[in-house]
Amino acid sequence: MGKTTRKLEVVSPVPADIDIANSVEPLHISDIAQDLNLSSQHYDLYGKYKAKIVYSTLEFLVHGVSVMYMILDR
Repeated sequence: MGKTTRKLEVVSPVPADIDIANSVEPLHISDIAQDLNLSSQHYDLYGKYKAKIVYSTLEFLVHGVSVMYMILDR
């Protein structure tokens, strides 16, 4: 596990998305990319905490790294 891996605590009832987002300190996207062995050519930064990955990076992630959870938006 990398330094950006976090243990999830199961709670019931499930809190709203905004409550979950406000309960943690955001991670800098470059730290997450480093844990996934991604270079800056694999993504475009949109501030400190947001990035878009290059579509061809998906193939690299699937074959190069074990990904537990990924959100994709087109």
